Amino acid sequence: MKLDQFVLIIVSTLSLAAVAIAVLVFLAGAVFTPGLALIVAVPAGIVAYVVIRVITDRAGNAEDDYYDRIEK
Repeated sequence: MKLDQFVLIIVSTLSLAAVAIAVLVFLAGAVFTPGLALIVAVPAGIVAYVVIRVITDRAGNAEDDYYDRIEK
């Protein structure tokens, strides 16, 4: 594995972990604040739904695999 790919994986993983922790802390704070939980939960649910739909669409689309069939 090339060094640049390794660094990209490490940076991506750490960034994702930081975002996940920030979202969890934000949601935990919203849950313990009366009235704010619903205001935060609805948009967070919509964003989660959109992210899951985009990932499943990209993973299941045969047209996106075009470059996988090209010989290098």
